[in-house]
Amino acid sequence: MYLCSEDELGRAILKRLLADILGEYEPLEIGARQGGIGHIAKRLSEFHQLARYEYVFVLVDLDRCNCEVELRQDMFSSARISEPINECFVFSIAKREAESWLLADVDGLASYLRIDPRLINRNAEDSVLDPKEYLLQISQRSRNRPVKQALLPESGSKSKVGLGYNRVLTNFVKEHWNHEAAAERNATLSRIRRKLVGIVE
Repeated sequence: MYLCSEDELGRAILKRLLADILGEYEPLEIGARQGGIGHIAKRLSEFHQLARYEYVFVLVDLDRCNCEVELRQDMFSSARISEPINECFVFSIAKREAESWLLADVDGLASYLRIDPRLINRNAEDSVLDPKEYLLQISQRSRNRPVKQALLPESGSKSKVGLGYNRVLTNFVKEHWNHEAAAERNATLSRIRRKLVGIVE
């Protein structure tokens, strides 16, 4: 079983879902750790061929693309992947960014950040265009000082995120994220969960 995502957070999310739903605790990582969606696009055909023999799970962000269907079609067309798609090839898109899947666990994230749950948009998937920036904004209200300092960039830094951004959020995913509750508020997360449950059944 293989997985590929644009970044560390995406990989942590896939690992958690595979562990909880499929009981797969040691999936093999493939693809770029630093290359982002561009590198995934270049190797998508290779990943699809691999899915003839093993399950391959790919997660990318929609970012500023117009819609999931359009992004999927563009990437598959560029990779010359046509129907029928190998049934072991599970290609998923997080609307805008994977952070929206974390924001959908309103109570869990609020508890982790130690903020009022009412500060978190309960329809972030459809109404928040930049989930990462939004998460940073609400983190400024955090009463969990170590987490706040890790997430936010230092004053004067050119980086958009703090040095501990990935560490803190991957820890949340591993230890605290309630993806079942989050899926009730996030359609793209719900979709991949249904795919995984379907594999088990």
